[in-house]
Amino acid sequence: MKKELLKELGLPKNETKIYFTLLRLGSASAGKITKESGIHRRNVYDSIERLMKKGLVGFIVKDKTKHFEAVDPYRFLDMIQEEKEKIERKEKNISSMLSDLLALKNISKSDKSVIVLTGVKGIKSVLEDVIRTKQENLVLGAHRPPAPIKNYLENFHRKRIRMGIKEKLIFNKNDNERAKKLSKMPHTKIRYLTKDYEGNVSVNIYGDKVAILMWSDPMAILIESKDIAKSFREYFNLLWNTTKNDVQ
Repeated sequence: MKKELLKELGLPKNETKIYFTLLRLGSASAGKITKESGIHRRNVYDSIERLMKKGLVGFIVKDKTKHFEAVDPYRFLDMIQEEKEKIERKEKNISSMLSDLLALKNISKSDKSVIVLTGVKGIKSVLEDVIRTKQENLVLGAHRPPAPIKNYLENFHRKRIRMGIKEKLIFNKNDNERAKKLSKMPHTKIRYLTKDYEGNVSVNIYGDKVAILMWSDPMAILIESKDIAKSFREYFNLLWNTTKNDVQ
């Protein structure tokens, strides 16, 4: 578990093994590290060099031979802080140029646009847009989410509810544990189709946008059009009034 955590901090397998070896030995030459870790000598030198650049390993010279030592593990907290500062700088830089980027986008923007977003990140991008829009989200064809996005959806709903964004979902079938869980959340209403339907495509209608989310091979088609959003919203409301409103 500890090694997995270090991997999340950007330490590959060899670097992690060498760092743990040095923690245990206190001080050791490259030859001793090779023997204790079981890593090829050439790879030991490469890994030590990278660990030194990260500030995790230092050295002293004894009898004209370098002996390497692991830096205090508190260094990992410093590394996290450095990453946070980098992210904050990036966020500040993007924020400073955001208005210019949006202005450029609006120059060529018509009253209708369609964009295809691929992968799980594409679907996340749409859901983040729902949050930014801050308007009611209508979901047609809701169903049990696939594993790769399940945890993200939990965060999405927490953020949505915290911001007071309402959501109505029409689920495909009346046997979904997730539907029961969502029905207990604030600003959330659930209904079911009158007949069970198997499907892995859902439609989100919010603001002037309609997003078609495909889950089996993750991708999203995002349509921005007042007329199309209005038509889908009317269709959703018509279907909403014909669906079951009992959550069993």
